[in-house]
Amino acid sequence: MPCPLSEARAPARAFVFSGIRRVTYFAYLDEFGHIGPYLGRSGPKYNESPVFGLAGFVLPAEAVRGFGTWFFQRKCDLLDFEIKRSAKHPAEWEKKGASLYTVTNVIRYPELRRLTNRLFDKINGLGGFVFYVGVKKTLPPASRNPNRLYARVFLEAIKRIDGFCEEDCRLKRFPAAGITRQNRTGTDRMVQGQRPTGGLDGGVMHSRRFPR
Repeated sequence: MPCPLSEARAPARAFVFSGIRRVTYFAYLDEFGHIGPYLGRSGPKYNESPVFGLAGFVLPAEAVRGFGTWFFQRKCDLLDFEIKRSAKHPAEWEKKGASLYTVTNVIRYPELRRLTNRLFDKINGLGGFVFYVGVKKTLPPASRNPNRLYARVFLEAIKRIDGFCEEDCRLKRFPAAGITRQNRTGTDRMVQGQRPTGGLDGGVMHSRRFPR
């Protein structure tokens, strides 16, 4: 569970988007699934994952530093036992999301669900959002082009983020236009006009919560 905002050794990809009144957002992306071919779970090869995509979160620039500190503290609280057992400095120790967010862990540990809900609420409260873009892989191995797949997903992720920034700037200029679909305290917020294209699925969301 590395934090790209506070741990010096953790790789991070950050992108900056500016809008009206010089509002600047930082976007942090990570991959999910597997970019290679997929035939099925039971096969001897090409059995990693049926999907590939990018997911992450976006924050206003002024919130980045404080969020990094907050996240690092929550990481140390949640995973204190494992960090101490590793004998590593907390800033150097990491746990992969695929190992943390298993079905068993989410069901068994209410503290993990609570922290995840707090994480979403924190990002939402700072004026940021969580997003994802993914594609189900259906082509046979001989027809796969990993570079093309990555570029396709990456471009769609940039479009989703840009769509949020464009709407955010429009709402700042004409706030009455967004009353009917902007509710940052309850339901998910999907960017208007940013529907999945070419087999891609995804969205920009607020307040997607785990059951307590």
